[in-house]
Amino acid sequence: MNWTRPKPVLLLAAALLSGVLLAACGGRESSDPPRGILITLQPEPLGTVLPGCQPGELEGWYEVAGSLVMEFREESLAALDGLPDTLAPALRRLSDLRNAIASQPAPECAALAHDTSLAYMRQSLEAFQTHAAGTMTESALRSEVQAAADAISTTVAGLLENTRSQLEQGLSEQRATQAANTP
Repeated sequence: MNWTRPKPVLLLAAALLSGVLLAACGGRESSDPPRGILITLQPEPLGTVLPGCQPGELEGWYEVAGSLVMEFREESLAALDGLPDTLAPALRRLSDLRNAIASQPAPECAALAHDTSLAYMRQSLEAFQTHAAGTMTESALRSEVQAAADAISTTVAGLLENTRSQLEQGLSEQRATQAANTP
């Protein structure tokens, strides 16, 4: 037997085995989006801060922000379960929620709650965009979005509760003033 030259059958078997192994590696489904997809969201609207803390203005802001912030939280977590198939529509929806809150005029007394809410929303949206561009892994995305959702549940919820207390106090004072001025 001459072992100096490989047998054609061995070469063919090695090539076939290599092909099968490569196909097996590439056949795994990945929840990472194709690299290089850019999802561009509308820019965040510029907010308006209203001077003072009028109960009517605070109530208008609180009604919008109080419900939509928590809706954003829930939908951002749900978007993680739909990766990558529903990423683009989910981001548009999250962007719309953020824009609705950002464009709602906020009284000075709610400015901290307003700005903090938008900061955590921005964190989630930027993480989704970075993931879609292929520069963030799915596990990092999940971690970043979960951190923002947790902060909304704790920090933002606490700020919203303080805002609700201020609103109740302002409405109570407004009713007392109206009752005192009624003959």
